[in-house]
Amino acid sequence: MHAVNIGCFFVAFVVGTVLAERRAGNLPGYVIWLLVGGVGLLLWDILSAFAVVKAEVFMGWYVLYPLGLAGLVVLQLVAVASSKLQPFNKFRQGTQ
Repeated sequence: MHAVNIGCFFVAFVVGTVLAERRAGNLPGYVIWLLVGGVGLLLWDILSAFAVVKAEVFMGWYVLYPLGLAGLVVLQLVAVASSKLQPFNKFRQGTQ
């Protein structure tokens, strides 16, 4: 079950972040976060139904998906805000 959680969180957060930063089209970053986060949550829902005996696909979807997507977007916003404040931000470094 831990492998399912880690793998699906990687898809929902890390892959969503990379795709949002390297987007080529006019699609806003938050839309990419929501789409990839939804895919990660759906993947987690399906795989957890295989890993947990009593779990079913779409069991509690009305709570899982809205709160999961809201949590992922908040996590993305916190990551973006913290990356702008840290000393490794290249835009904060002076030119030499």
